[in-house]
Amino acid sequence: MRNRLLTLILSFLTVTSVNAQKCGTFEGSLEEQKQKHPTFFQELESLNAELEANHKSALGKMTHLKIEDGKKIIPVVVHVIHNLGGENISDAAIQGAIDALNKNINGQSDKFLGQSNGYPLTPEIFASVRGVANIEFRLAKLTPVDPNCDTCTARPTNGILRVQSELTNQPENRNAVKALSYWNSYQYLNIWTLQRFAPQDDGGVLLGFAQFPSQGSMSTDGVVLKAGEMSDVNSTTLTHEVGHWLGLRHIWGDATCGDDGVKDTPTHKYSNGAGENPGPFPSPATFPYHVGFMDNGCVADSLNPAGEMYMNYMDYTNDNYVTMFSAGQVDVMNETLDGVYDTENDTTGIGFREYMWSVENINFTGTVDGFVTPTCKQNADFASSTGKYFMCLGENIVLKGNKTQFASGTVNALTWDYGDGDTDDSNSNLVAHTYSTVGSYDVSLTIAYNETTESRAASLSNLDLVNATSYDSIVETLNVQGKETELLAMNASNIVLHLDVDSLSIASLWKLNAPEDSVIGAHSSFALGLDTFLLTFSAPYGDSLEIEEYNRLALCFSVWEKDSILFLGDTLTYYYGNYESESFDAYFMDTLFYRGEVEKKTYIAYYTNTCVSTTVKDSLITISSTSSSNTAGSYIYDFEDASELSLDWQVTKGLSEGDWSFNAVENSSWEWINGVAVSGSAGLMIDKDNLTLGTDELISIAYDLSALTSPAIKFSYSGASLNTFPVNEVNVYYSDDCGEVWRILGSLTNVQVANAGLYSTNFKPNTDEWNDTVMTKNQLKNDNIKFKFEYITNGSANNFYLDNIKIGEAASLMLPNSAIASRVSIYPNPTDGKTFIELNNLSNKKVEVRLVNILGAEIMNLFSGEIVSNYYMVNDIDLSHLETGIYFVKVVADGDIVMTDKLILKQSK
Repeated sequence: MRNRLLTLILSFLTVTSVNAQKCGTFEGSLEEQKQKHPTFFQELESLNAELEANHKSALGKMTHLKIEDGKKIIPVVVHVIHNLGGENISDAAIQGAIDALNKNINGQSDKFLGQSNGYPLTPEIFASVRGVANIEFRLAKLTPVDPNCDTCTARPTNGILRVQSELTNQPENRNAVKALSYWNSYQYLNIWTLQRFAPQDDGGVLLGFAQFPSQGSMSTDGVVLKAGEMSDVNSTTLTHEVGHWLGLRHIWGDATCGDDGVKDTPTHKYSNGAGENPGPFPSPATFPYHVGFMDNGCVADSLNPAGEMYMNYMDYTNDNYVTMFSAGQVDVMNETLDGVYDTENDTTGIGFREYMWSVENINFTGTVDGFVTPTCKQNADFASSTGKYFMCLGENIVLKGNKTQFASGTVNALTWDYGDGDTDDSNSNLVAHTYSTVGSYDVSLTIAYNETTESRAASLSNLDLVNATSYDSIVETLNVQGKETELLAMNASNIVLHLDVDSLSIASLWKLNAPEDSVIGAHSSFALGLDTFLLTFSAPYGDSLEIEEYNRLALCFSVWEKDSILFLGDTLTYYYGNYESESFDAYFMDTLFYRGEVEKKTYIAYYTNTCVSTTVKDSLITISSTSSSNTAGSYIYDFEDASELSLDWQVTKGLSEGDWSFNAVENSSWEWINGVAVSGSAGLMIDKDNLTLGTDELISIAYDLSALTSPAIKFSYSGASLNTFPVNEVNVYYSDDCGEVWRILGSLTNVQVANAGLYSTNFKPNTDEWNDTVMTKNQLKNDNIKFKFEYITNGSANNFYLDNIKIGEAASLMLPNSAIASRVSIYPNPTDGKTFIELNNLSNKKVEVRLVNILGAEIMNLFSGEIVSNYYMVNDIDLSHLETGIYFVKVVADGDIVMTDKLILKQSK
């Protein structure tokens, strides 16, 4: 995330931005979001508590066994939030981003040893402290399992979930996408991608943000970034945000000359690509950058002649010039993953993300070496290409299969069965069919395909070669650095001694000019005396040190001896003013190290299978005559018998290509429920525990209502929310052409769908929590009318119930239902001043709504007038001028107090 500006607001320091905010992660950023969107985070409190309990339980079962080579494998799930646009990035692009992340975090960036216009991208002085994390991120191969379910098993997955939602485009609450799709964050790194973020307060452009470890909100833990950053092969946004996720702060400490808490990253004055930095921004040609007080440095150039580590991933430098994490930053990552070492007791604590890479978890998530993906798990799927599943006799239905989801060239055959005795084995993915008889038809698609799966491991012994069709290996060349003995122990080749003289070279400012702010000679704290230091090199200089570097060294230092003891004079410099002989490489500006190459071999076993998948969709197509034979004057559905749902009603899930996925999930649906009803003992329900984004449809048979004077439909409903901002809705439609075209008849708003208010437990309505409504239009006077109830899931909610559906004359249906009482609902409540009030079942009454304080004194008259319908909304109520505290809303109808409800006014943020 480079070349943009950032605004950060902390309680103790401020950095002002003038252009764009690249990263939204800083100390206090989560708390800032909680203050902006309190109800969203309050809704997640019970889930956070459950996750923390499950995490603690999982840690208790962890054996603390480690992978043989010490590698930490992190399971990943990527949630692609899209609206069928370019933000619906490909599986290949996602895998490419994960591959780049693995290179970057392990010091193997393709740019690390590269150059720009002849200048090294990574000056040796900084390359010498490159960090290698020994971490590998892998897309999960198995889904999570409810720890409280003894019979549940994990399902195969490719680790990529796709959710169609308008929240992909500039969600006002940037964390809202996390509520659309989430896997528990103690087992998986959740990565969400979206089209773009909403403009920031400073007008800047946000590229991504992450959540630091141990933030107390496990349900939002993970990384969110723009899809374009995920799919850009040159972008380092994902690497930057994962750095935050592993505990790293911005290298400039989010303040002018701030501190990132890492010992081997020099102090930066600004973010290099944002904030107050006046420019020019750094590039390889500008090294050393920001040296000394005269050049925007934070310390004297005698203390740091190499300047800033602008090529670090935790800076905002241009993507083309960032190449590394430091060893100290990797230490921070390891504390997050493996715990903090207690030197006093010689013990190591439990890292916040330690369970994630445990042997148990990588087995549970299918990311262990040698894991074999379950075979033949790709399923056939299909949908109407026009979105129409109801039509009149004689019309064509056009169906489209999901052949394109299978790998190119792997599908051998497609066979359609239309459910009327006709089949189609033409292998066509797009087919048309005409039904000759009225009725509902099951439709199936069978796809025969070849499948090749693979299993990878660092050792052949971890692969199932008995059942493999073949196996192969790939070899990567890794660059390694360290002491000569360390490289020899790795069996490294092409070992070369590197001596950094960039900051002290003949052409440098330091060598040719005595810096104005230098402190040459001020080294009295060292035991060996002023201006002379003893460094002992174990390296055999003669053959390993090139003559060019030898000559440079002789010119740069006042004393140079060709043996293993080096006496340095007044030009010796160091980072922190502290000399530790055992930490020479970490502290001194002139750096000696070895670099070599090792080969990393990965073995791949291939498994070839021939598979057949058949998907049957019951009663998918409904063909009706052009006029209905149902001519009764009225119809009543009280659903006391479950057969009422199956005989005259059809339950469907809104189907589209956007819903196709090889990652199976449980879907919501209208279902018959015993024990909940407005009258009687049974009704219909949308279960909160099975909600999935999209629509759930309940469609009636056709009725001939042409003989009625004013046809109408009446029904009772009750629902509740899980938070103070309900988002789900219900639309009611009618059709006069066999269901081919649906026209809106009426709607229940998000507030009406949650009419019973906020329930944190499983909601079952009391008698006074049922509402009813009547919907009518002149167009219902027709001989072929169907009705459709559409429950729209936009987010989480509590249960919703539907009962007593009646069809008949409007005048008859509008008679009062004695079982339903008046009700008042206040949203939001608590409120910071802006609220509205919903009144139910007060039709044909003179109503007053009054606000009174806890002493009973009337403070405001909120509404006065006659209400003519069973539903009325009092909008735009502004209480911001009142003192905070508890008030009561009193509803008076025809002179009698019929309802009183509490309202809490809180301080506005």
